[in-house]
Amino acid sequence: MTEFGEADTESFRRLFAQHDKHSSGLVAIQDVHAILRSLDARITRAEVHGVQKELDPDGSGSFTLGQFLAVVPVRMQDRDVEEELSNAFEAFDKGGKGLVDAKQLRELLTTLSDKLTDQEADIMFKEAGIGKKQYIDYKGFVGLVMGPLGVAIHEQRTA
Repeated sequence: MTEFGEADTESFRRLFAQHDKHSSGLVAIQDVHAILRSLDARITRAEVHGVQKELDPDGSGSFTLGQFLAVVPVRMQDRDVEEELSNAFEAFDKGGKGLVDAKQLRELLTTLSDKLTDQEADIMFKEAGIGKKQYIDYKGFVGLVMGPLGVAIHEQRTA
């Protein structure tokens, strides 16, 4: 996982300043797309919209450097984690079709690293609609894990 140091933070500050057109300490919410594209050309429209909602929860139309630094680096770090997970699952994609064996996935999730309990794996598989499938689309699964389902399981584990 990527950790952001002082040099990275300074880069984010400069990026913010480039879009602070009036040196007011505020950037217009519609500039989020351009900012995110400069950080990652593969950013989706849905991701941009999600970041906009986080940066401007009150609908004021702008955001501050503090809001920017609290949201954007974390979002970019999440994208790195998502890519790492996809790459890890890719190693188990024997046919190169974007599919992994569901039993093997369950075993990996319950035995490696930050292990899930059998109950957490059951919940994850149920929510992902895996059921009795032999193979699952791992990129879709990673997206689900990095989204609301992953947040729910993390919150349950830390409660």
